[in-house]
Amino acid sequence: MKFIAAAFGAALCLLGSAFPVFAQDVTLTSRDKSIEISGNLLGFDGSYYRVETVYGELTVDGTGVLCEGPACPNLQAYVGELTFSGTPAIGRVLLPALIEGFARGNGYSIKRNEVGESLTIYELSSEDGEEPVGLFTIKQTSNDEGFADILSNEADIAMALRPASAEEIAFATEAGYGNLTGAAQHEVVAMDALVPTVDVTSGVTSLSMTQIAGILSGEIAEWSDLGAESDAPIQVVMPSAASDFLQPISAVMLEYGLSQPTLPSLQVLENSPLSVGFSFSSAIKDERRAVSVTDSCGIASAIGAQAIKTMEYPLAVPMYLYRPMLRMPKIGQDFFDFLDGQTAKRVVERAGYQAIDASESSVEGQGRRLANAISLVAPDQLTDLQAAVAELNGRRLLSMVFRFDPASQDYDATSSTSMKRLVKLAESGVFDGKSLMFAGFGADDGYAQRVASDFQSAFPADESVVDVSARDFGNVMPVACPDTARGHHMNQRVEIWIR
Repeated sequence: MKFIAAAFGAALCLLGSAFPVFAQDVTLTSRDKSIEISGNLLGFDGSYYRVETVYGELTVDGTGVLCEGPACPNLQAYVGELTFSGTPAIGRVLLPALIEGFARGNGYSIKRNEVGESLTIYELSSEDGEEPVGLFTIKQTSNDEGFADILSNEADIAMALRPASAEEIAFATEAGYGNLTGAAQHEVVAMDALVPTVDVTSGVTSLSMTQIAGILSGEIAEWSDLGAESDAPIQVVMPSAASDFLQPISAVMLEYGLSQPTLPSLQVLENSPLSVGFSFSSAIKDERRAVSVTDSCGIASAIGAQAIKTMEYPLAVPMYLYRPMLRMPKIGQDFFDFLDGQTAKRVVERAGYQAIDASESSVEGQGRRLANAISLVAPDQLTDLQAAVAELNGRRLLSMVFRFDPASQDYDATSSTSMKRLVKLAESGVFDGKSLMFAGFGADDGYAQRVASDFQSAFPADESVVDVSARDFGNVMPVACPDTARGHHMNQRVEIWIR
């Protein structure tokens, strides 16, 4: 205690005159009265106070202090609170389904309150409904506002259809909120995909990425430009918060070197026979038909669960939850633990989305991928492709795939989530008595061993429990056209094949 008091005293002498005066709504006093801290209460998780003071933001153990002031929480009637802010694409259907599933799984009574069109509050209580235990608030804003809210203490969790930007990551680090790219600070809660759709009577069955870029930029404006007989104008239909959806699309177009979407050129209309619609795969209407998407070298990607989960479908969209490195209430941490479990997986899929999981498919079920590989692989690599297929024959491919950020060489967001869930499945005994081969494709030697080693470090089991091996196969099985930045990134991957 004396050491801490001396440290605070030194900080006050050195820094006190450099900070502005804050409105002091709480005062925390150590039980021996030797330390006193005043400032704005930013949060209380049931155990720790988070206070903005003249020394900066401090986290203080509640068991060692007494709280005085108008903002002091009622310790006996404490209710854990969690506020989500961000894109309606997550906040409207997916997140409510997960909160309700979490409540049911933990025996909580739950009450939903709608406050206007963009604010929903969930009250979680004991099973008899008498003792409140949690308050979950969902603010439907936008990708950008979600990040702004967590970086300004207006929310605890950001909901987004895009990764955190370099500026947001830098701001969080500078503000002491941790590294938003770290595995502990983000979660891919589900996968979806933006799908081009046409009227069921339309003869259009596929669109190239170049055509999609042209439609979204306004460069392709008539049906005749798509090979149709009609020269009627194309009506573009986007979901309501169009800017949220266009951010991930713009990133993909940039990787392809294609024209960027421009909101002013889009006509947000009702679906009609003359429209090309863009919809999430989880929300395609009965009168609409999804069309396949063709890559620059002719690879056609039909919409499907496996293609979305592995992001081989070009317009697959991860659905992110981001949080600063701050303590959250126990019920909030319990909720995040729930997201990595099998109950959450079932909730995600019932809601119409795709979960990052370990679903399996056989070599025989990889016909489209093998056909693409045969058409793209160099002639002198056909023997290597045959050898790879022979070695993988008898194994089944898991839907988890690992890729690395080109700049940092760390796992990308979906890969971080995949590793957490893979380890959790292993700890539950799902892989006992089985053999897991970490197979590297399109990457330098060593990537497969790196992922295998990370798994073994997190799950250090004897090989008699789970046999783990690593093998690099080189460029023999591309899943995307290698002549674009995105294709290069998609091809550099580590898969898991199980037997």
